[in-house]
Amino acid sequence: CSSISNAPNCYVNCECTNCSMGTSSSIVGSTLPSDCVKCTSGSYASVVASTSCEACPIGKFATDNETDYGGGLVTQVISGAITCNDCPAGYIAEISSLFVCIACDAGKASKAGKGNCSSCPIGTYSESGQSQCTNCVSGKYNYIVGAQLCVGCDTSKTSSPGSFECDQAEAGYFLLDNEVQDCPDGTDCYGGYLTPIPKAGYWIDRSKVSYTNYAYQCVHKTCIGSQNSTCWTVGSILNDTCNSNQLQCTKGARGPLCGSCAYDYTFSKSSFTCITCSESAKSSRTLILLIIFIVIAIIIGTLKANKSLSLPERILESYTMMIIRHLIRSGSFKVLISAYQIIQSITYSLEISYPKIFAITLTWLDFLSLEFPELECSGTRNFSLYNRIYYTSITPILISILIIILSRLRILQILKKKEINKKTMKKKIDEIKSQHAYAVLFLSYLVVPPVTGKQFK
Repeated sequence: CSSISNAPNCYVNCECTNCSMGTSSSIVGSTLPSDCVKCTSGSYASVVASTSCEACPIGKFATDNETDYGGGLVTQVISGAITCNDCPAGYIAEISSLFVCIACDAGKASKAGKGNCSSCPIGTYSESGQSQCTNCVSGKYNYIVGAQLCVGCDTSKTSSPGSFECDQAEAGYFLLDNEVQDCPDGTDCYGGYLTPIPKAGYWIDRSKVSYTNYAYQCVHKTCIGSQNSTCWTVGSILNDTCNSNQLQCTKGARGPLCGSCAYDYTFSKSSFTCITCSESAKSSRTLILLIIFIVIAIIIGTLKANKSLSLPERILESYTMMIIRHLIRSGSFKVLISAYQIIQSITYSLEISYPKIFAITLTWLDFLSLEFPELECSGTRNFSLYNRIYYTSITPILISILIIILSRLRILQILKKKEINKKTMKKKIDEIKSQHAYAVLFLSYLVVPPVTGKQFK
């Protein structure tokens, strides 16, 4: 203030000028503008007429622009700051009174306005000055905290994003006990956590995870393969969440290799699949008609035979039986039966599929191999594979016993005829024994292949 000469106690020009923002003055009665001193680095004065500057707190930097969030990286305000703003994400101010923020080291990250950087967790990484950690991409991993980069997985292994280990298989491989395995024949391997998935014509045992490393080739056309990948995870197999029969077999098929037929189904050799019993009944009608035709032919031949002969002799002397006996004795019938057995077994031994009409014809001749689908459709749920083996093995034995009993009955009939001399009687008895012995041997010739085949199956 200026004093008035004539009035020493009076003053003029006593209005004070405020120090501007970014400056301060602690001098009382100051008369010089230079007494308003700029705030030193890292401190600020956000209002006019400040008597002191305040230090910027941790996590902030000093600047002369309220909209400056660059962290002092582009423009640095060493003195005269008017505010403190948050350090940008990826940068920090570990101590107070800073005018520039410091970038987080690689392997660390921070949000805006922080005083320290957080280390990246396992499965992630970062370069310097990052606001957040980045997940390792698929096929890479890391297992340490604060990683600066991710490591690539070994060959045939991969990982999901953000993994700390390579715990999955690449496409074309699968994992078993955490070891990479080549994809088995007959399967598709889609990698990841999936086990091998069988293709059409192959079957995999799902009772244990360790069994999934092998696919069995099916002998029938009952194995459809599987494309339902959700059922082929380790967890699904351990928890048995999917029905193996529905997953791998055609309708009506079940069991290992989809080789058995469910109740009310029977196996069709024409389609090589399980069909319903109602469908099987249609294919059996021709066989029934054929048997009826043969029986009628034998009856007609018997009626035309010599009336003086006994009924068994008339049956044996009928034209039909004579033709059958001729075929047997000439060896033609043996050749036909052998040819049928070879042709029929080719479908199993060489896995060859015949044309449908030919396969149907073979089905009509199933009785020659002791195959009777009607037994499976008899309503007996317990007619299992083992029961079929018992039936197939015992039936020829029972027929042989029946042949022997018939021979004894015929011999008793001869012995009752008093008018026949001993020489003729002996000749007839020897002939009967020869006929029935031949029948037993011929039966053995017919049934040994199908019986042993069934037992081996």
